[in-house]
Amino acid sequence: MNDFKIEISDGITIFKEYTGNDYTLALPDAYEGNAITCIGAKSFLSCKSVVELSLPAATTTIESWAFAHMRNLSRLTVPCNNITLGKEVFLDCNSLTAINIIDDTSENPGTPFFLADAVIRLQNLSLFSPKLAGSFSQHQEWMAQYDESLYHFICQPDDAGFQPVFYGWFNDEDAELTQRPAYIKARQENKIELLFTRLLYPKHLSDSHRAFFTEYITSKMSAVDSVDSIVWHLYCTKHLDDLRYLDVLLQTGCCTPDNIPYLIQDLKDKNPEVTAKLLNYQMEHLNTQDSFDEFEL
Repeated sequence: MNDFKIEISDGITIFKEYTGNDYTLALPDAYEGNAITCIGAKSFLSCKSVVELSLPAATTTIESWAFAHMRNLSRLTVPCNNITLGKEVFLDCNSLTAINIIDDTSENPGTPFFLADAVIRLQNLSLFSPKLAGSFSQHQEWMAQYDESLYHFICQPDDAGFQPVFYGWFNDEDAELTQRPAYIKARQENKIELLFTRLLYPKHLSDSHRAFFTEYITSKMSAVDSVDSIVWHLYCTKHLDDLRYLDVLLQTGCCTPDNIPYLIQDLKDKNPEVTAKLLNYQMEHLNTQDSFDEFEL
């Protein structure tokens, strides 16, 4: 408790400040016999040590900037409650990839990733509703809201929200030739990563959204120049050792008989399992084509 500052104010027990350097941290559920219900403003501001954080079971409020600039926070565990957020709670928490819900009954293994994506990448704080997302009876409704938010995010121009940063003298040329392209590339990568996750966990995905998400991801991977595409680059640099992501590429039609030889050549000896699966897919597809050709004859 030496690293914790907890106060009781107007009958509300508030976690006020953390000053330790733990890697994994579980906050106490109570203080002096009172349930902790509030995470105070700036209580973890700029904390760099904590990577995994678990909140008290009775948490119902997270005040402004509570986790701001926790750049190494990757996993957050929250109770299945209605939780009110203050301003900029997750500001600059770009490493946060999973928000686990205590007693989650959604029966969807993708829920922690969707909840984190909602607040970090989609920046839609209205979706931060652990009670709705983690409820078996209400999860489908929450996923529909998530998919609609994802759809609108994908539809936005890739330079939406771009703000140039000027160092010293104003330099419009640098903003247009360097900063804008870098911003657009990062935003496109963000969109592809979001779609990878959604298609990896397709529970409650409607046919219309599935078709739109599939069309978008295949449009970013052309037939012959696929090795230079943003989709293939992200797959090779981040997900090459997880065959589930290759299944997403195959199911969406990103890998075809036309581009598979180029993909295999680009892989070289990086992952024999991926190479073998691409070869098998190619042979199966070609055999199917041959069978149809014979049938037509």
